[in-house]
Amino acid sequence: MANPEVPVIDYSYTGFQQEQQGFPFPGGQLDNDLHKLATSDGAIIDALKDVRRSDGALPNQKVTVDSLSPSVLALLRGEGATGPTGPIGPTGVGATGPTGATGPIGATGPAGGPTGPTGPTGSTGPAGASGAPGGPTGSTGPIGSTGATGPTGPAGTLTDGSVTDAKVATPGTAASGIDIAKLRYKHSAANTVTRFAIARLRDSMHLSDFGLLGVSNTNDTTILTNAIAALASGGELILPAGKFYAESALSLTCVTRKGVTIRGAGKDATELVWVNNTQGLSISLVNEQVIDMSDISFKSAVAMTGTKTALTVNAAGTSGSSMSSSFRRLSFTGSGAYPYTTGFVYGMNLFGLSFVSLDDIDVFGGSYSPRGVIIQGDASHVPIVADLSKCRFIGCDIGFTYGAWLQGVTINQCNFTGGNIGVSLPAAFSSTGTAQLMVSNSQFNTNFNQIDCLANIVGVWVSNNYFVVPPTHIGVSIDAARYCSIIGNTFFNPTGTKGNIGVNVNANTSGFPSNITGNIYASLNYGNALQAGSNNWNVQSNSYSNVTTPNVNIGTGNTIGGGSA
Repeated sequence: MANPEVPVIDYSYTGFQQEQQGFPFPGGQLDNDLHKLATSDGAIIDALKDVRRSDGALPNQKVTVDSLSPSVLALLRGEGATGPTGPIGPTGVGATGPTGATGPIGATGPAGGPTGPTGPTGSTGPAGASGAPGGPTGSTGPIGSTGATGPTGPAGTLTDGSVTDAKVATPGTAASGIDIAKLRYKHSAANTVTRFAIARLRDSMHLSDFGLLGVSNTNDTTILTNAIAALASGGELILPAGKFYAESALSLTCVTRKGVTIRGAGKDATELVWVNNTQGLSISLVNEQVIDMSDISFKSAVAMTGTKTALTVNAAGTSGSSMSSSFRRLSFTGSGAYPYTTGFVYGMNLFGLSFVSLDDIDVFGGSYSPRGVIIQGDASHVPIVADLSKCRFIGCDIGFTYGAWLQGVTINQCNFTGGNIGVSLPAAFSSTGTAQLMVSNSQFNTNFNQIDCLANIVGVWVSNNYFVVPPTHIGVSIDAARYCSIIGNTFFNPTGTKGNIGVNVNANTSGFPSNITGNIYASLNYGNALQAGSNNWNVQSNSYSNVTTPNVNIGTGNTIGGGSA
C-alpha cells in the first residue's frame, strides 16, 4: 500500500481565540481538521498491519532474501566475515579446507490481509463563522499645509445668471468685481423661481440700511428722515426693536402709485419718540396709494400744543382710494408710564383716505387728554368705509371723531374709558354729507356724553353696547340725526349714585322714523328722554330697574309702546 499522508493543519485556533473574542468558535473548520487527522491515523494503522502481527512478531513470508542486506545474508549462509590481513608467511602449499554447508532458507510467511475498502467521503463541514469587523476608523489626520498659489487664470466673463470672476475689487483700483446687476437669486423653498438678486434686495429696506442708531437719548432724526424719504416711490421699511428719537417732524410724499408699508417689531418694541414740540410723522398721498403700517409706538417726551399729531395721512392729492389701507397694532402715548403727563394732541388724523381698517389701536392719556382718532374729508375728497376693531381709547378728551364728509363707519369691540367723550359727531359737520355710523359690542365709561351725535347724520345704529352712564351726563345723545336705531344696549351706573339719562333726543330731522327698543336701564334718573325737538321716535319693549323716570316724551309724533311705560 502507499505510504500514509501527513495531515496538514493550516488553521490556528489559538489565534482565533485571541483575535476574535466574542464570536462563535469555528466548528466547521475544526471538523475538517479532525477528519484529516482521522484519515491519516487510519492509513498508519493499515500500514502497521502489513509488517506486524497482533502478537508483535513479524508475519511469515514478509521478510525475503531480497529484503536482507548482503552482510546478513552472508551470516545466514555461514560465511564468516573477512579477517584482517595476516603477515606474509612463507610460501607453502596448504591444504584447502572444506566449504561450509549452506543453511536452510526460512519458509515464506503468510501474506497480509486484504486491503480494506475505501471509506466514504465525509460530509462537508459547516462554513466558518464570519470574522469580527475591523477596528474603528482612525481619526482624521491633520490638515496638510497650504500648497503654493497657482498661476493666475484667464480673465472671467460675466453673463446673465452666472459669476465667473468673483474677486472683490480693491478700493481705489480699476479692477472689476461682481456685476450685481447680473447676479441671480433663488430661494431654497419649493416652487420658487430664479430672479435677479438686486430685485430681491429691493423688496424691502431696513432702518440699519441708513445707519441704525437707536441708542438711548441719541438723535436719530437724520436716519429716520432719510429712511422715510426713501419710500417716496413705494416699498417697505422695516423698523427694528428699539427707541428712536426725533427732534423734528418726519414727512413722506408718495410720488408713485405703489403702496407704502412701514413695519415695526411690535408696539411694545419699536418706539418713535419726539423730543420737541413738533408734528410727528406726516404722509401725503398723490396717486391713490395704499398705506400698511403696523407694530409701532408713537410717543412724545414733551407736552405738545396746538394740533400736533403723532400720525397724519393726507390723501388730498388723490381722487380717492382704490384699495384699503391698514393700521394695525399701533399705540399713541406719552413717555414713561401710564397715566401719562405729556403727549401729542391728536393720535391719528386721516384726511380723504377711504377703505381704512384700524385694528388693535391704543391711545392712552392721563393728566393730559389727547384726541384719539379723527377721520375727515371735504367735498373733493370724500372718505368712505372705515372700520375700527379692538381699539382702546383710555383717558382721551374724545376717543373717535366722526369728521366731515365721512361715510360708512363701523366701531366694534372697542373700549372708551376715562376722559370725556367716547364717540363724537361735531355739530360743525352737520351739512357735510356724513352718513352711516354703526357702534356695537363696545364699552363706554367716560365722564361726559358717551356717544355725542350733534351732526345731522343719516343712519345711526347703536347696538349691544354697555354704557356706564355718568351722574350728570348721557349715554347716547342725539341732537340731529335721522333713521336711528338704539337696540339691545345696557345703560347702568353701578357706583351707587344714579346715572343721569340713558338716551336723550334733543332734536332730529322731521319725518324720518327712529326706534329705541330692547334696551336695559338700571340705576338712572331717566331711561329715555324725548325732548321737544324730537319726532317720529318709537320706544317699546325696554326693561327698567331703579329708574326714577323711565320715559319722558314732550316731542311730536313719538310713540311710547308696550313694555316701555
